[in-house]
Amino acid sequence: MKCQTTTPTPDTNELANMRTLLAAERTFLAWVRTALGLMAFGFVLEKFVWYLHETGLTQRAFTEVKVLSFFAFASGGCIFFAAARRFFLITCRLGKGNNWFHAWPEVLLVVILALVLTISMVASVHILG
Repeated sequence: MKCQTTTPTPDTNELANMRTLLAAERTFLAWVRTALGLMAFGFVLEKFVWYLHETGLTQRAFTEVKVLSFFAFASGGCIFFAAARRFFLITCRLGKGNNWFHAWPEVLLVVILALVLTISMVASVHILG
């Protein structure tokens, strides 16, 4: 017994376009994973700064770790937005004319994650004073 499909089989050009869009999404998600790792590292370093602040270690060590924490967090944020921009431009260019693919959910996810991590970083800096 053969399975019958109700939708027509897409042509090879459309299949190639689908594969390219899905590859762009995988690349985007890999960059998001990298950016999250950097931002989490910055967040962990900021918590370590809080620990250094409470133990009373030298001011130089405190400042160096704080700068490294900010750099890691900021570079993760830059990677987030660069990856989102690249993904959005690629999907808009390749996805014209089809109704099955939209880039907005992924871009919205990036913005929400970046906002949550930024707010948590600002809150921890505010607590330290």
